[in-house]
Amino acid sequence: MYAPHVLPAASDYDALCRAFRWQVPAHYNIGVDVCDRWAASEPGRIAIFHVGASGAVQEISYGALRESSNRLANALAAHGIGRGDRVAILLPQAPAVAASHIAIY
Repeated sequence: MYAPHVLPAASDYDALCRAFRWQVPAHYNIGVDVCDRWAASEPGRIAIFHVGASGAVQEISYGALRESSNRLANALAAHGIGRGDRVAILLPQAPAVAASHIAIY
């Protein structure tokens, strides 16, 4: 399998930092890579194990994560939120945060 070189050849750390450039395709959605592809091939696979304050464990599948992120993405779009708009997330670390990030992507 081919993996592109992420880091340029450099003689030291400062040179590496100066030479580094992100190589992001013109059309790329990280939400697809971190969730939707898994949800398409293995929707029941566990994406998140959330341990609550009580110690109870909640298992969130890729399929459920895709469903919740799609619902939020559609709600945002219905309210006129689109490409280039800024969206803030002010939530404690929980599955809803992951779904929110994926929806925004």
